[in-house]
Amino acid sequence: MKTKDKFVFIIGLILLFGFSNVTAQTTSVYVVPHPDDWQLFMNPNAFHSIKGENEKVIFLHITAGDGGGSTSSNYYLAREEGSLRALRFMSNTFTNEGALGSNMNRTMVTVNGHQVLKFSYRNAVAYFLRLPDGDYGGNGYPLNNNESLQKLYNGTISTISAIDGTASYSSLVDLEATLQAIVTSEMIPSSSINFNAADDDLGINPDDHSDHIFSSLIMQDVANNIGGVTLNLYTDYFTDTKAQNVFGDDYLISAGTWAATASGLSDSSYFSSWDNTHNAWLGKQYFRTVSPNNYPVVTVAATDAIAAENPLDTGTFTVSLNSVNTGSPVIINYTMSGTATSGSDYNALSGTVTIPNGQQSGTITVTPIDDIEAEPSETIILTLSEGAGYNIGTPATATINLTSEDIVIPGTNLALLKPTTVSNGASTKDRAVDGIYNRNNYWQGIPYPQWWQVDLGNIFDISKIVLTTYYGNNRYYQYDIQASTDGANWTTVVDFNANTTPATSQGNTFNLNNPKARYLRVNMNYNSANYGVHIMEFEAYGDLPTNNPQVTVNATDASASENPLDTGTFTINLDEVNNGSPLNINYTIGGTASPGSDYSALSGTITIPTGQQTGSLIITPIDDTEIEPEETVVLTLSSGAGYTIGEPSSAIVNIISNDVAPPVGNIALYKQTSSSSGTERSDANAVDGIYSIDNWWGASPFPQWWSVDLGAEYDLSKLVVFNYYDGFRYYQYDIEGSLDGTNWTTLVDFNSNTTPANNQGNTFNLNNPTARYIRVNMNYNSMNLGVHIIEFEAYGELNQGFGKKPSPSNQTIFSEKKLNETSEKYSLSVYPNPSKYGNPIKLAIQLQKNESAIVEVFDINGKRVANKEFDLKKGFNEVEMPTNYFSVGMLIVKVDIQGEVISKKIFLE
Repeated sequence: MKTKDKFVFIIGLILLFGFSNVTAQTTSVYVVPHPDDWQLFMNPNAFHSIKGENEKVIFLHITAGDGGGSTSSNYYLAREEGSLRALRFMSNTFTNEGALGSNMNRTMVTVNGHQVLKFSYRNAVAYFLRLPDGDYGGNGYPLNNNESLQKLYNGTISTISAIDGTASYSSLVDLEATLQAIVTSEMIPSSSINFNAADDDLGINPDDHSDHIFSSLIMQDVANNIGGVTLNLYTDYFTDTKAQNVFGDDYLISAGTWAATASGLSDSSYFSSWDNTHNAWLGKQYFRTVSPNNYPVVTVAATDAIAAENPLDTGTFTVSLNSVNTGSPVIINYTMSGTATSGSDYNALSGTVTIPNGQQSGTITVTPIDDIEAEPSETIILTLSEGAGYNIGTPATATINLTSEDIVIPGTNLALLKPTTVSNGASTKDRAVDGIYNRNNYWQGIPYPQWWQVDLGNIFDISKIVLTTYYGNNRYYQYDIQASTDGANWTTVVDFNANTTPATSQGNTFNLNNPKARYLRVNMNYNSANYGVHIMEFEAYGDLPTNNPQVTVNATDASASENPLDTGTFTINLDEVNNGSPLNINYTIGGTASPGSDYSALSGTITIPTGQQTGSLIITPIDDTEIEPEETVVLTLSSGAGYTIGEPSSAIVNIISNDVAPPVGNIALYKQTSSSSGTERSDANAVDGIYSIDNWWGASPFPQWWSVDLGAEYDLSKLVVFNYYDGFRYYQYDIEGSLDGTNWTTLVDFNSNTTPANNQGNTFNLNNPTARYIRVNMNYNSMNLGVHIIEFEAYGELNQGFGKKPSPSNQTIFSEKKLNETSEKYSLSVYPNPSKYGNPIKLAIQLQKNESAIVEVFDINGKRVANKEFDLKKGFNEVEMPTNYFSVGMLIVKVDIQGEVISKKIFLE
């Protein structure tokens, strides 16, 4: 391709397609429940995104699309193959770049503690969560426990799991947080972002699949949490009734993409989806655009989580925005729940809190009401609810614990006049707790066995139960009594099933060892006189449970590291020894470190056994090669049964990575290297920017030398050498500099060193000597005969007399003089280095005459990933290679002009 501009050639796919701004950066997310939806309903938009300059494309396949077959068949895998083929087809159309073939980078990644399958291909990634297909109406399928997105979103079910068992999501919030983490980790930083999903307006998109609608609603929640997201909402099935509106090349692409999808199914031995039913949707793309929702994100915390009746002690909820409110007052809605009752246990709240202009938070004060009712500690839970002008973030709920000073008066019948339920005989069920001891006043159930149950209203330590049955005619009853704190899990506290003693007016008294119960159930199993069973009166006695222990957390070892491995420790403490049953303490994990990738994931619960007062949670870092700053693991206690939360309720462990990022301005990074010997590891390892202890240049026996060509003459201000380290070994060496690679001057003499090497390396400040070549003479290792350099850094300024890029006013004079001096056909510079993903790589080429140049880009494995031909003019030329199809990491740029080849390394981050 020729250009009319004498000096500057801007090369990119935008010249082919002309639909994307060359400087804009965009992240496009295509959200579908089934792997073969976006190809029909979201094309050609998906194609234009794939071909977009400076655009990252994320395909989120929410459900497996298994059609109810779960993993009993490979139908869902065939549909996934169709999606991947469609992606590759679009990526490889209208391009003369080196094709990547069918090889896609397949990885199982950990996101928000969940395993998710990921594929990468040029500027696109595809995630498959493999959640159950919910069927058309959202009812689910038996093989998947009838789970569906619709049920999860509407609260009918609280959890949902991938059909292949790779992940289980504990709540809708958990699933949405995972999807949000995928988007934010993959998106181009500071780019505009748009979500593409089904239209949830049934007037526009009627009769659509429930999975389509509810995957869209879920992702719209995610969009609100992220903020600034543009929504493109598509009509799906209903487009078969609409007119064709896609023509020309776009229609060909849409048809080809669907054909590639269909071949994925048929090649996997499933029926092809290339049929009249599906093809009726081809060439029809209907969508509407919803502008970004830039509302603030609101969260809530219990900033004073303890309240008491007497002496009065209020509790406080704090509702916060993610930024200061610069507009009109924001009115935030909330609801109240928990075991405490609004209006009787604490003053009723309004249900709204207002955050004024100029403020970022508002407080809600909970004021207890001092009553005479004997109550255990109760909970007051605030949950944020939807409203105008804000989005709900996480956490959206918080809990305050309310304590009461009132006690149970000894001898009080806890069951008297309390609510009852029965398996049979509902009309008489309350007679068993009405306090009337008359043989004509009883609950009756027919035929036995039947059960009768009472709700005491609170959890008590039960010391005694008295049961009076109908009596006379020497009849006797056989029964058992069970206790429960939640009405679901029961423990037998009385077994009277072997009784043959006739009932009397005194009833039967059972003394107990204080089991905790709110619910008591009598299973009436036998009457020796007839088929009916009868309870005249049921009594229960006891007291409020001993005050629940208070739980706190500390980071008793607050520092952890990857290499050498050093674990961190959180210690969970009770304020007294646990003399009851094993106590399960709940907690959540946050911080900048990611569970499963930065450290081994934790369960979310720790058990403190009977007789113990503490428990420990170990943070075990995972040693990776990622360059990371110090990261944090934040543990926060959360509410549960049998304990209250004290302060401190959260603690932090810091994880130190041994992989340290190189400082900005390292002029040795990715430059050409050589060495006297490299039989152990490549000499290029010492300038690859990887600071892992297992990535080094090595040679033996000492002495050996290692050298780097900076590519130009620099006035050096500082050198840094990182050697292999284990806390014991030390190295001795000297460093030399040269202008020509032949004549050397000593810059550093470190031959007297006896200090062990460490992960900080050794820094040598210099007085700006000029050098192009730097050589390290490795003379001694105290541990063995090998010598090792993990990384070498050099810093300085380009020498004023060498290598400056000519300004426009003197380009021709400078380049001609330079070429005449060096007698080369051309010179080459590649910059910026490192380069950012999505930004073009620039090549500056100086020529003595007009030439044709072939530019090729190879990945670190030698696979060609791009090639272009340019017609260049005499003098200075600048051309660009787009990077939005490359994978990050080391790249090799190769320029061939009339058989003379120059290669340069460049790092894409």
